[in-house]
Amino acid sequence: MVAGLATLEVMENDKLVENADAMGKRLMEGLNKLKDRYSLLKEVRGMGLMIGFELGCPDSLRSKMEWKLIHAASAGLFPQLIVIPLHRDHGIITMASGHNDVIKLLPTMVITEKEVDHFLNAMEAILRNSQEVGSENWKTIYQIAKRTIKGGD
Repeated sequence: MVAGLATLEVMENDKLVENADAMGKRLMEGLNKLKDRYSLLKEVRGMGLMIGFELGCPDSLRSKMEWKLIHAASAGLFPQLIVIPLHRDHGIITMASGHNDVIKLLPTMVITEKEVDHFLNAMEAILRNSQEVGSENWKTIYQIAKRTIKGGD
């Protein structure tokens, strides 16, 4: 009980609920701005710092064909187009939300504006790189899809 009360005291004194609300709004606004510029980002939803964003089918014909191949290989593989480079290139850990095209964000309540902006800048770089099928990010996912279809190497 003492630990629980101490936790509640820290949350209140450090205004962690207010920070979660403010940083969640900052993340949502930033992701929605990216959604307006990049067709891969289909929908953004969430509350506070519990945020999910859904990826959609790309615009170009070649990208659509690759997208279908990746989905045929494995449901839930496509979000790795974003998840892998977020971790590999930017040190940000996210995860797909099951067998769909949703990526979930669950940052800590102490996240700062600087960290939110780092994430949004990383997302923009990855989305920009992922617009074309021949990019490094697409090649990585395509290789995983091929191995999945073949049954591994």
